[in-house]
Amino acid sequence: MIINRIRPCPICNERELSVTAKSVFDKLYAENGDATISIECRNCSLQLYEHKYHGKSYKTKLTKLIDRWNSMPRLEDTDDGK
Repeated sequence: MIINRIRPCPICNERELSVTAKSVFDKLYAENGDATISIECRNCSLQLYEHKYHGKSYKTKLTKLIDRWNSMPRLEDTDDGK
């Protein structure tokens, strides 16, 4: 499953993440012709949204969002994280 590819939060390393549900996406898409999805850390509230790819499927947007989330530098990987 694609959700299993999501790395822990880059700030607090928490694995408790919230992802926009497909049912919510489908409802908003039907009402508005498009919908934004997000990943949020339940611990520190870091959020990343996917606004691009107008008219694309939930799976396409989620894949792109996960790729962006996973590419964010980890706090422990920066000088500030020492």
